[in-house]
Amino acid sequence: MNPRMRLEPYKGKRVYIHDYKNLVGKEFLETIPQLVDQALILGIKEQLIIIDVTGVKANSAIVEAFKKAAVDITPVTKKMAVVGLTPLQRVLLSGVNMFSHLGIQPFETIEQAKEYLIRD
Repeated sequence: MNPRMRLEPYKGKRVYIHDYKNLVGKEFLETIPQLVDQALILGIKEQLIIIDVTGVKANSAIVEAFKKAAVDITPVTKKMAVVGLTPLQRVLLSGVNMFSHLGIQPFETIEQAKEYLIRD
């Protein structure tokens, strides 16, 4: 398992963290599909997922990779949240949401994102 994906039990729920913090360039682009593949291989439906992009610089290739990843991961996702977005990245998130229909919600902290994910 890629160490950038981890399970964090939270209030009786299983929350998966996809940690992209401070990744750049090729390493970032290679990590995106690796974490999606791991999520699919788990075989667990209705996953609660937090994407942490703190310190990441977005470019068109990364946005496109996230659009594809969001569509690919949809079958196993119940809810998804993202933390660490800059104001511009929040705008780009709307494009990702348009393609995936996941309704990925942005939050300032991991704790806020976890609270959102566990609410029914």
